[in-house]
Amino acid sequence: MTQRPVLEAVFTLVGLGPEAAGAGLQLQVSKPDYTTRNGKRVVTIKGFVVNISEQARVVPEMIVKVYDKDKKVIYENRFAPSSPKLLVRERISFATDLIDPPAAATGIEVTFNPARPGKPAAGHP
Repeated sequence: MTQRPVLEAVFTLVGLGPEAAGAGLQLQVSKPDYTTRNGKRVVTIKGFVVNISEQARVVPEMIVKVYDKDKKVIYENRFAPSSPKLLVRERISFATDLIDPPAAATGIEVTFNPARPGKPAAGHP
C-alpha cells in the first residue's frame, strides 16, 4: 500500500502542496467590448497574462465565468492562452468572445482552470 496520497494531503495542509493554477501569473482584464455579430450579442473579453514570478511559468487553460445577480455561474467559456509558457516578467495578450451570453448576466470573472494547474491548455504541447 502506498503512502503517497497521505503524504500529499499532509504537505498540502502545511502549505507544501502543489501550486494553484496560475501561480506566479497575474491577470489584467480590460473592460469588456459589446458588439453584435450575425444578429447575436457578442461580449469580447481581453487582457494580459503577466509572469510576476522569478521563473518561467506554464500558462494553464483559462476560463471566463459569467454570473447572475445571485452570484451563480450561468455560463462558462474555456479557452487557450496565446502562449503555453511565459518567461520571467514576460506578458501575453488574450481575447475570447462570448457569443450570445445569457441576458441575466451581471458579472464576469476570468480565471485559470484549477483542474489543470501547471499543465498547458489543450492545443499546446
